Amino acid sequence: MQVKIRYAKTEDFSQLKDIWLRCFNDSKEFIDLFFSYKGYWKAIVIEHNNTIVSMLFVIPTADDFWYIYAVATLPQYRKQGLMKKLLNETYLRSIKHRKKGILLVPATEMIKKYYEKLGFVSFSKLKKVILIPRSQQFDIIENKITESQINTIRKKYFKESIKWKSKHVALSKLTTLVFGGDIIAFKYKKDQGYVVVENQKHLIVKEIAFSSNVITMEVLQEITNFLCKRFSKTNEVIFHLIENSPIEGELISFAMIKSNDLVSSKYFNLALD
Repeated sequence: MQVKIRYAKTEDFSQLKDIWLRCFNDSKEFIDLFFSYKGYWKAIVIEHNNTIVSMLFVIPTADDFWYIYAVATLPQYRKQGLMKKLLNETYLRSIKHRKKGILLVPATEMIKKYYEKLGFVSFSKLKKVILIPRSQQFDIIENKITESQINTIRKKYFKESIKWKSKHVALSKLTTLVFGGDIIAFKYKKDQGYVVVENQKHLIVKEIAFSSNVITMEVLQEITNFLCKRFSKTNEVIFHLIENSPIEGELISFAMIKSNDLVSSKYFNLALD
């Protein structure tokens, strides 16, 4: 089968949205939101007989990686090696553009094994901790925070992390709102912090950072109390913490990378997956 790999154009967006709707469970609201950031990302596609049959989206990080998102092939074109071609080509293009490589978040263990065959390796884990409210007394004070302030806290708390531009933080905030969550800034005693909350089947704190650089169980409990009151239908909070957090929890694999550089274990979050 003869195919063409190319960057997508604006006139391709209707086809890309159709593939997205057919392959993922995302709402039209979420898809339209993502496409409204069209100047931030680019799509690389496979075309067959003037029809796009496979796609992925490239989102740049602030430290020269390409984050690969919404990897999809139309059902009738699967198991023909198209995605392997597309990912390999994307990796080569990243190197040509002097990037450090590409990274992604596999949705399942089966997909993770597929990426391993293509040369991806696991490089980032998260620590999963589940808490329930213990008291309605808390010292959390909600306040406002800008994208640049979030990045300032991120750089201090996540010293070895994949870094994002402020535009990505803004997109992350809007996507959490679509899913009933938010990026909530707070003060606890004298320290500034924030949580990235997703509220679907469960209330998940996808990221938490604190200006004091120390997150204790006491802090997590206070945040749990606060969030369970703010999201009144919730009676537990799932936290995704940095891998080396001293708080006990379940380590879960998260991101994979393909790179020529030797990459030590880095924290990666604010992914849209």
